[in-house]
Amino acid sequence: MIRRFVRHGYLVPVKSSTHSWYLHAVPSTNRYCRPWTRLFLKRLSGQFHAKFGDRLRITSLVRSVESQIALARRNGNAAKAFGRLRSSHLTGATLDISKHSMTAAEQRWMRNVLFSLRRAGYLYAIEEFQQPTFHVMIFRNYLDYVASMAR
Repeated sequence: MIRRFVRHGYLVPVKSSTHSWYLHAVPSTNRYCRPWTRLFLKRLSGQFHAKFGDRLRITSLVRSVESQIALARRNGNAAKAFGRLRSSHLTGATLDISKHSMTAAEQRWMRNVLFSLRRAGYLYAIEEFQQPTFHVMIFRNYLDYVASMAR
C-alpha cells in the first residue's frame, strides 16, 4: 500500500534528519506522509527551531496495516488497523511528535500552536501521556491556510 501510494504521489518522502527535525526509530519503509503533512512538519519544526533552537523528534509517520496490527498487539494505546476507528497513521496524514526531550516551555508552546490550529479546523491533535507524544493528523485544508498566509 505504501509503495503504491508513493508511486502515485499520494505520499511524499520525509528526510530522516534536517536542521529542525529528526526521525527517531521510524523505519525507512515508513518515512513518508501526505504532501500537506510534510508542509506542516517543515513549517512547525522551523518555527520551533527558530524559537527554541531545538529540533523536533518525530517518532511516527505513515504505517502499513501490518505494522499497525503489530503495534496494537504490544501497545494498548494504539488504534486498530481496521474498522471505523482505525488508525489515522494508515492515511499518511498523521505524525507523532515526541515530548521526550522537550522542556516545559516547549511543551506549552506546542500545545498552544496545536490547539490554535485544531480550533481553526486545520488538524486534529491529542496529547498522549502513556506514550509521551503529540499525535497530530493534518487535514488537506492546511494547504489553503498556508496559501492564505502567503497573500
